[in-house]
Amino acid sequence: MECIIGIDGGGTKTYAKAYDLEGNFLGEAIGGSSNLCSNSDEVVEQNIRLLIQSLVEKCGAVEPVSICIGTAGVSAVGAESKIKTILTSITGCDNLVVIGDMELPILAQDTNRSTVAIIAGTGSIVLAHNKDGTTVRVGGWGHIVGDEGSGYWLAKQAIEAIMREFDKRGEKTALTKLFLEHLNCNSPQDIIRVIHGEFNKSQFASMAYLLDCAAKIEDRVAIKILVQGATLLFELLQTAIIAANFDDEFDIIFIGGVLLKSEIIHTTIRQLVTEQYPNAKMIDQHNEPVDCAVKIASKQRLKK
Repeated sequence: MECIIGIDGGGTKTYAKAYDLEGNFLGEAIGGSSNLCSNSDEVVEQNIRLLIQSLVEKCGAVEPVSICIGTAGVSAVGAESKIKTILTSITGCDNLVVIGDMELPILAQDTNRSTVAIIAGTGSIVLAHNKDGTTVRVGGWGHIVGDEGSGYWLAKQAIEAIMREFDKRGEKTALTKLFLEHLNCNSPQDIIRVIHGEFNKSQFASMAYLLDCAAKIEDRVAIKILVQGATLLFELLQTAIIAANFDDEFDIIFIGGVLLKSEIIHTTIRQLVTEQYPNAKMIDQHNEPVDCAVKIASKQRLKK
């Protein structure tokens, strides 16, 4: 049976879905990382091979006629060619689209308009794609030196505010009580001990929702941090739009838990966009990246 396959490749896992040519779902599979920047060629090839084998086991005898993979690390020199060679050798399919995982929501759009994607989850980044082919990336430099407005950044700002209150050099904030309860701590000093223990980046970023909890009871500190985060995200967005030389009409895609779940950040950025770019169309992206890959693979099949 002929099929199309969409693949979302991240730093820790790779997720694939297969559909027949009528759009019926056939199966899905999850495998190891396909990031050539953090893994050897051999490891990536083995992970993709096992992923496709698992997918075939669930779908039956399928013949891929179009594949799209959006994967982290594809911007590295030679990475795109290597991924294409690996996929062709494993599947026999040479109708391939290999792109960065950040490009998936942009290229999946049913439009030829210029499009910019702003992503704010654990980290943050903006990718602008002009309809003339120009692509500009802004931000995404990691939690140590960047990721402004991200979940990690927000949680860090909140804990800094808690410690300023504890030192009596900052104003009182409801964030203290919320973070103490969330982390099952007795004092702000315990918070520092916990976050410097076995606490990974994603766990840290997941606490960002507590700022919205505090904002709902009109905590001034939390509101200030959220507005600042939104302003910094808009700065990334505006920089990318200018650098990509967009015309007046373009699409903005909002992606990630911070942008879609934080009411203050979502509202503030939309207001800033409306003021500066009244002809821009704003889109909240709820589709999974792998579904965007499937859509791109489907488009690619029709080009052949």
